[in-house]
Formats: sequence, structure tokens, C-alpha cells
Amino acid sequence: MNDGKQSLPAWARAADFATAGLVLVAVTVAASGGFRTNIQGVRVALTSPYRVLVLAVGITIVRHAFTREHPMYRHLVERASAWRRSIALRNALLVAVATRPVVLFVGYLAVIMFGLASGVKRFDDFSNELLSAGAPGAGAMLYSLYIWQFTGNPIAWALGHGVCLGWHYEGLTTIVTDHYNFITNAGLTTYVNQRPYDVLNGLGAIFVLAAVAPVARRFSWSFALFILVSILPPIAAGGLMSVGRFSAVLFPAFLWLASAIPERHRAGWIAGFASLQAFSAALFYTWRPLY
Repeated sequence: MNDGKQSLPAWARAADFATAGLVLVAVTVAASGGFRTNIQGVRVALTSPYRVLVLAVGITIVRHAFTREHPMYRHLVERASAWRRSIALRNALLVAVATRPVVLFVGYLAVIMFGLASGVKRFDDFSNELLSAGAPGAGAMLYSLYIWQFTGNPIAWALGHGVCLGWHYEGLTTIVTDHYNFITNAGLTTYVNQRPYDVLNGLGAIFVLAAVAPVARRFSWSFALFILVSILPPIAAGGLMSVGRFSAVLFPAFLWLASAIPERHRAGWIAGFASLQAFSAALFYTWRPLY
């Protein structure tokens, strides 16, 4: 099958890339509201996606006027599907889950894209936030250099963690299908009896995923993205194992819950959660299961 990549001239491929990039910029501007800033005294502003879309349409018209070949991203879905099943991507996801560089990425995304877009602060005013967002990456790098001296592999600690827990990449669709088929074939009661820890961890995952939309509406998309990139990669790489402890530290979900609960009911919720946590701790420290 001719995908158009080899037959396209270089300028047409560049035009296709430019068109795709402009569309992504337009979507980003539409979602975030754009930005206004001053760079060396020069005012730079991009608050409307329509001019960007008009430019993308113009490039597309000129490109197709001079060559009739299909765009190079016509078969992008097929290529992405093949890449998703590749061993390289699976290994990269395992390392990403273990080292958690996505937290570093989301920190910068939240500071630059969603913070700067508000127009309240200049880029120079985000120095403290940028340092804080870079702390997890710096810590992981220092520890990796330390491990490198003993093993010859800077990510040996991450790979060993996955081996000890039996983690292997399966993908979100495989995880959901496996649990759905088990419930439909054996019934919910059997599922709860045979997979109690999956039930408990799954409840934590369902809660934080359900909180993504209200968190985005009430606070910001940076908090919502923080939840998604902190919970979805571990599920894809290890199933529901340990998802409870991953979801327990996703503070934006709990901030939303606290703000959504009426003030007169908060004392009861706090007392209920505290009692349940004390009871669970007593079971854990006396080597008793939670089910």
C-alpha cells in the first residue's frame, strides 16, 4: 500500500506537518483561551483560534493545488495502531510508570500552558513554580546516577520494581475487557469474592477518574491532566494492583470533593473517613485483610 510518504515532495510533507501543527495550536488556544505576554518589550498575543485555522486552510489549498497526492497523515490511524502494539512503546511506558517523569511534564504543562494563558503573570514570574515542578525529575535523575554506579544501568531500580510486582504492559483496553468479561460471565458477586483487592483498588480508580471533569470545571485543566497522567499509565502497565495508593495522593480529586460537599455535612464526612482509615490501619498492622 502506498502511504504517500515516499512519493510526496519535501515541501508537501513540510506543508502537511505545518497544517497539522497549526490545527493543534488552534485547538490548544480554543481550550486554554490563548495567551498574552511581553517578550523583550514586544507584545505577543494569541487569543483566537480562527486566524490560525484560516492559515492552516490556506496552506492546505496551496498544497493540494500543486500536488494531488494524499496527505502524509492519511494513514496515521493505522500507523499509530501498529506503534501502540510495538515492544518499544511497552518498554517506554514501563519506564515512565516506574520513574514518573509524567509528573514532571504535567508540572511544566500546568505552569506554562495554563498559568501563562491567564495573562496575569509574565513568564519570568514563574521561576519558583518551575523549580518546584522540576524537583521530581531532578530527584529521579540523581537517584538514577547513584544506581548507575552499582549496576551499570541507571533505570535498574525501575525495572526491578516492575519485575518484583509482576508488572507488564497490557494496555487500558485489555484491562477493562478482562474485568468486564469476568463480571459478565461469573457475576458481580463472584468477582467481589475472588478479586476483592481489585474491587477496592478499582473503587479508588473510579473515584478519581469520575472527578476529572468536575475538577477541570471547578479548578483548571492542569489539575485534571495531573489526575489522568498519574492514574492511567499505572493501570495500563500493571492493572489495578496498587492503584489505591496511586489514587490516594491525587489531591485535586479530594479538593473537589471537599468543595462539593455542603459545609454542614463536612464534619460527618471527615469523621467517617477518619474512622474508616483508623479501622483499615488496625487491620493492616495486625496482618488482617481488608475484606
